[in-house]
Amino acid sequence: STPAAQAQAMREGTRALLLAAVPTQLKAVTAGLSNTQRLALGQNPDGGLEALVEDCRVAAANEVIAAHGGPVRTPEAFDALVKIARSELAGRVSAILRMIVPILEQAHQLSVVLDRSRGEAADDVREQLTSLLFPGFVAELGSARLRDLPRYLAAAKFRLEALPASAQRDQQAMDVLDRVYAAYDRLLSSLPEERRTARDVDAISWMIEELRVSLFAQSLGTPTPISEKRVLKAIEAIKR
Repeated sequence: STPAAQAQAMREGTRALLLAAVPTQLKAVTAGLSNTQRLALGQNPDGGLEALVEDCRVAAANEVIAAHGGPVRTPEAFDALVKIARSELAGRVSAILRMIVPILEQAHQLSVVLDRSRGEAADDVREQLTSLLFPGFVAELGSARLRDLPRYLAAAKFRLEALPASAQRDQQAMDVLDRVYAAYDRLLSSLPEERRTARDVDAISWMIEELRVSLFAQSLGTPTPISEKRVLKAIEAIKR
């Protein structure tokens, strides 16, 4: 009914056809993984290892399609895409799987700390963890975002381990986050539904994740300077 919906349907349709045409062997994409890595991968939001691999297949197919011109509209173009996927898909799935190992290892370490943590900070971290790791998170986030997850999770763990000594500083940081999230929520509610998932709007949620690192675990660093003012400025830019 809209150009955005049409584009999404084309992406999803092309991907479904491509995955049906190019199967992936579990043994092939998990070859070389250590028992420790396999154990880490088995504890994931998708369920077992096979479900995680399927999530990675979707993410890899998205990457193949994007790297070679986007959704196709003719049988000839689809045949060409299938040929490319047969040479690339398994390698991409394998690479993404290995990228996920440190994410799930950090998530496990964070969960151990969360199990013995109580209070507003712990509740906030639990909500953050749920927003980063959920069924289908690999395909939803993609490789570019997945690379940052170990740092976000490590920052959350650092935050909890610093308590209760850092309680006052933590509360001040929470006040900053409350203001930023309130502004972001107001932005989302002001936008048409199809606009809320646009790249520039989504990018602000990742700016907030970087802000968390800066507020709670500054020693871990951020790729670019980040502050409450910068996030609010990005929100205002979209409003215009």
